[in-house]
Amino acid sequence: MNSSVSALLTVLVLLAGFSAASLTYLNVYAVKAAELRESALEAEASSELLHAYVYRDVSTNNTLLTLRNAGKVALEVTDIVLVDRAGGVVKAVKLNETLKLSPQQYRTMPFATLAGEEYRTYDDTYSSLSAAYFKTFRGRVYGSRYLAPPVVEVAAYETSRTTLTSQVTSTESLTVVETTQTLTSWTATVIIDNPSHWPIKVYTGVAYPRGAYREDVTFPSWGLLPGLQAKDPSNRIVNVTDSSVIKIPQFTMTYKKGYRQGSVSYWDPCDRRAWSDPYTPFSIWRPTPSSDYGPRFVAVNYETVSVCNGYGGRGAIPVGGQEYFFPENSLRNMDNLVQDTLTDTASVTGLTGAGSVDITFPADRYPITVRKITVKITSSSCSYSWGGYCYYWLINGGITSPVSLTISDANSRSSSVTLSQDVSIPLDNGSPLTVTYTVVSGNTVDVYVQYTYLSQPRRYYGEVSFPTTLEWHSRFYVERNYYSYYLVETSYFSTAIHKLAYVAVVDLWNTTNIVAYSTNGTLRVYADRPLGIVAVYTYDRTIERLPPPPPPPSSPPCMKSYVVGICKSRDVGTQVWTNSGLGVNVPCDSPPPNSISVSFGTSNPDKCNAFVAPGAGTYSKNEVYQCSKNGNTITCNVPPGATIITDCDH
Repeated sequence: MNSSVSALLTVLVLLAGFSAASLTYLNVYAVKAAELRESALEAEASSELLHAYVYRDVSTNNTLLTLRNAGKVALEVTDIVLVDRAGGVVKAVKLNETLKLSPQQYRTMPFATLAGEEYRTYDDTYSSLSAAYFKTFRGRVYGSRYLAPPVVEVAAYETSRTTLTSQVTSTESLTVVETTQTLTSWTATVIIDNPSHWPIKVYTGVAYPRGAYREDVTFPSWGLLPGLQAKDPSNRIVNVTDSSVIKIPQFTMTYKKGYRQGSVSYWDPCDRRAWSDPYTPFSIWRPTPSSDYGPRFVAVNYETVSVCNGYGGRGAIPVGGQEYFFPENSLRNMDNLVQDTLTDTASVTGLTGAGSVDITFPADRYPITVRKITVKITSSSCSYSWGGYCYYWLINGGITSPVSLTISDANSRSSSVTLSQDVSIPLDNGSPLTVTYTVVSGNTVDVYVQYTYLSQPRRYYGEVSFPTTLEWHSRFYVERNYYSYYLVETSYFSTAIHKLAYVAVVDLWNTTNIVAYSTNGTLRVYADRPLGIVAVYTYDRTIERLPPPPPPPSSPPCMKSYVVGICKSRDVGTQVWTNSGLGVNVPCDSPPPNSISVSFGTSNPDKCNAFVAPGAGTYSKNEVYQCSKNGNTITCNVPPGATIITDCDH
């Protein structure tokens, strides 16, 4: 064989070996790839997580479904299975078009879009289905819960809901195909927890209050609903657009003490003079709003004062102190079904002779508990008459089982005698209550059985109730006046009345969602999520009964002045000065004074004097008389109209 042929054979052999090796490698690679794909699918499935929420659209009562991809990988929902409350499969739905969700994506739609029109309303859905189960492309199964999306999901939920509103009704409307295939056993994962109680917050607020309010707590902005109008401090009706004008009342009574002039050192609520001061002794809000769910106002470290009221007074009442405000509470989950205890009565009447009888009860009320048995024994004829009354003799009979209620030979002006006894006799499985009775001839026995039973399960609700008015009472005291031995009391007050505008229940996961609303103060609240409850009041009017005003001040009396004129000689200078006034005032209807006393002081008593002259003019010394002098003091008693002349010798 030449070298070229040998080389060719070598190449062919090499190619054949390479091809065989390649085929073996490809087979191994295909197996490994399948294993890798399966491992990758399992890994992705372990990173898959779906939350399914079924809840009520409060505006339409339709059922909403929100699906959230809470995992790390995209997922596709391929099948839905609906299970009733007995655990049986009601419907299996295979989607023609898989529902795709990227990581952390939300999709919200009417539940009927996937489940069928029979589940359009929430009431129909909730009463018939325990859960919906969603199977993904990777084979994992997730169960739903009756629960609204949590607060952290609200923003995305609202966005997706707004986006999908148009899509669900147009291009992304999903077709439901019911199948009759036999379902294999699925292991479902339910992630969401549905708590036994939901947190609630309860507030009472007054727009532009006319009384004291808290400075440490603010009214929540979600409690202000659009359209609220109130009277501002100037009594103008305005639209309330800022929640900061809504205040939480301070319900502890305030009592302002202060010093005052006169004999009363502190406020005396029985002292009418207290009304003349700028501060008023007593002010208080009434009534204090209260319900099982709040809000709660707790006052501690009270100060006490006595209120003047009645002969002995009302004693010490709490005022001031520290008040604490607690809006937080909780409300039982509406999906925790409850049964009410109801009461009804069964009876059998007209029994005669002796024997036993079964008292039966409606079959749908079992189990029941008999709570009270009443027996009425009646005589049909009057034994004798006396004083115009008929007397019934030998009222005799009753029951001996299940309790003994009998009477022997009763003599009564009434034709019947009634006996009762409280009992506790449980009955179930349709059992009757067997009563053994006996009664003498001419008498009859009636048996009445009061029993309790449980109603059909219903969703739990809490009832909140607020007063229709809040009143701010201020300037209160009672005036007591004694006339002889009679006591007369007169109450004075000023009351600012605030009327209830509304009570509202707000979804705290989406505070624009008003769950319930009332203007009469009472609401039944169903909790399927955290709730905020507010009662808002606005000022209406003020009613007052104030003490009569004090009498007006009297006019000053008419007075007439008499003033003495003084004439100084040129040589007096500063050697003489006046120590007293130069006139007097007397009532206008009084005669003039006989004289007016004027006192002078002098620094030169040896040479300076004062003289009384008849009037103004020039006089010689023998025409005037000299005033008395004692040391450095000169005193003149001057008749009205006369003039004093001061003079010093030189």
